[in-house]
Amino acid sequence: METVCKSLFLYSFQLLAVEFRETVRLGPVPLLIKLKRRRTILFKGFLVLSQRREINRNTMIFTLLHQALPLVHRNFLKALFLTLLTLSTSLAYAEQDHEYAFAVTDIVGLEELQREFEAFQSLLSKLSGYNIKLFPVTSRTIVVEAFRSKKLDFALTGPAEYVVLSTKTEAKPIVGLTRPGYYSVLVTKSESGIKDVQGLKSKKVAFGDFGSTSYHLAPLQILADHGLKAGEDVQTVNLSKLVAWKSFVRDKVDAIGINQSRFELFKSRENLPDEAYKIIAKGPELPNDLIVAASHVPEEVSAKIQKIFTENGQELLEAMLQGKRNKKYEGMAFFTDINDSDYNYVRKMYRTAGYEEFAQVHKNS
Repeated sequence: METVCKSLFLYSFQLLAVEFRETVRLGPVPLLIKLKRRRTILFKGFLVLSQRREINRNTMIFTLLHQALPLVHRNFLKALFLTLLTLSTSLAYAEQDHEYAFAVTDIVGLEELQREFEAFQSLLSKLSGYNIKLFPVTSRTIVVEAFRSKKLDFALTGPAEYVVLSTKTEAKPIVGLTRPGYYSVLVTKSESGIKDVQGLKSKKVAFGDFGSTSYHLAPLQILADHGLKAGEDVQTVNLSKLVAWKSFVRDKVDAIGINQSRFELFKSRENLPDEAYKIIAKGPELPNDLIVAASHVPEEVSAKIQKIFTENGQELLEAMLQGKRNKKYEGMAFFTDINDSDYNYVRKMYRTAGYEEFAQVHKNS
């Protein structure tokens, strides 16, 4: 469609040049007489099109152009009108026809993604004028390949995934999501007799999903910061967060490394007093979640998305919170002043986990 618009623009511009020469030769009076005689037909074309609700906007505008072209071949003012109309239409529809794919790295499958983010998707499409499509992923690693192949344009991701994406694809952070109380803890049962991290030596600790910032890498770093090495000093196992919690409750493991807010949620579901659990270590506040843009996304598009979040953050947050899983974002805010150096602690986690590739600090950090 953009190509058609450009062709019409070039054609109408040529007509404009011809009519300018005719206006100079004949003078403005004959031109105004012609305009008066034919304006009824032109406005009738507008009326007919506006009443045809069964046809889409693209068909309406180009049918109008088709009806108008015979009227402008010797009419400077109408040629000017057509030129400006075609140019503005070209720009508007070129933007509206752009489709951008949006993924969320910790949600697997389209059904759940739509359930959690459909309201957010709809609002972002409306505010941006772009056609934002939800893009399901089956794992965090899929996002890397989707960015590389240009099948995916934007992704909402955690700090650990951002470090991987920025290393492998040069993804650009454009919007941050503050999360109060976003840190990890190591928890034991009070009756276990384990009073500190050193007490976990030779014990078994459950972590959440492999590669997760707050369920795996951060708890792993807490162990390292206290002088314990996973696999040597401590036996560790990666499970889904709920299975890890159930294993902990049923004494299948001696401790659990977990996101602090999720620990409070899981703990509230158990028929045990708070004193039954003991937090033996707490990690630092973790960097924020991010919306990142693939390297192929134009700078002006990323800038427009940033502006939308800056000006409509509360409205977008409310749309996001319609998803039940997104309650973790309650009380947060969007921001666009993002420093890559804030994620160097995550790079330290990757070094601890043995992934030196993702431990390299960016030159501009």
